[in-house]
Amino acid sequence: MTTQQSEKLRVFLSWSLQRSEAVAQAFRDWLPSVLQNVRPYYTPDDIGKGSRWASEIRGELESSDFGVIFLTPENLNSPWIVFEAGALSKLEKSKVAPLLLGVEPTDVSGPLAQLQLTKFNKEECFKLIKSLNRALDTRALEPTVLTNVFDKWWPDLEVKVQMAMQITLPPRGTSKRPERELLEEVLERVRAIQMRSSVGIASHRRPISPSELASRAQNDVSLRELGLSVRAYMTMRESGLRTLADLLALSEFDLIRIPNFGKSSLVEVRHALERYGLQLRQNDNGDAV
Repeated sequence: MTTQQSEKLRVFLSWSLQRSEAVAQAFRDWLPSVLQNVRPYYTPDDIGKGSRWASEIRGELESSDFGVIFLTPENLNSPWIVFEAGALSKLEKSKVAPLLLGVEPTDVSGPLAQLQLTKFNKEECFKLIKSLNRALDTRALEPTVLTNVFDKWWPDLEVKVQMAMQITLPPRGTSKRPERELLEEVLERVRAIQMRSSVGIASHRRPISPSELASRAQNDVSLRELGLSVRAYMTMRESGLRTLADLLALSEFDLIRIPNFGKSSLVEVRHALERYGLQLRQNDNGDAV
């Protein structure tokens, strides 16, 4: 990290699920136009190639000076949001700001409700920017300059956030998810974060052996038994994939369309399947991704 980067105010952007992610990315791109002395951190793009995913996020959380949490109706109870908010709790309450997108303050409960809740509108967002500017201390912009810069760049953020909030959400069933499934997801996320960096990009468990896999039905083999990285496994799980049979029903093109999946995860899945003499469904045009 350069000296110039280390001197900047580190702002951690916490998000979960598709609309929140799109807004966080827009905010990450927009913020340095208003405050040049800040370094917003947004996953996954700000994680370098080959980085140890969980350990790097933990490191950023520990070294951040300010946190912005992007809350939407669909992620209010996200285990990921709860985890990152808990890690940011080391900061003063005035330096952690949940940004409410289609959410009212009365919708927010638990520890998040005790923080500096900010509704997404020009007036409230300017208050957030002023808080960030104050945290810059001697590098802060003069009030008049800050107002002028914010007024100039606000329309850009407003348009991008409006577009992000128009993203169509995946259909959801009318029934609530089973309590057991919710608990399992929370435990899996916590275990993923707690894995020691000494094992690199850690798998949930030792991969199933080829002989054992051959003796079981594909719809009875969980994806976590394939020895995939935490990131690849969790991304597929969040898209609804659970078993080997689910995975083999897809083509490479199908996988690469999953939000945040990426080519590195695709290569990882290819190699994992090759260990068992398996491959994904052929793409319709026969080409590789």
